[in-house]
Amino acid sequence: MQLNMSKARFKTGKVDLELNYLIKITVSIMFALAMIMVIVSGVNINSPIIFTRYILLFSYFIPISTKVNLDLAKL
Repeated sequence: MQLNMSKARFKTGKVDLELNYLIKITVSIMFALAMIMVIVSGVNINSPIIFTRYILLFSYFIPISTKVNLDLAKL
């Protein structure tokens, strides 16, 4: 009974861990690029709107379809 008291580990594969890591890096780069583009274009009262537009523009960098395909293949 004592052996079953420990928490169960999450069963994630190396591919999932690597893909999650790469997506985190890509999102970080996307936010940095959007911030750089806002600074280059000039900071003013409309900067949050412009930042949001750049985030939407750069959101195509994130390979979400790869993650969905990987999960469907496991299913």
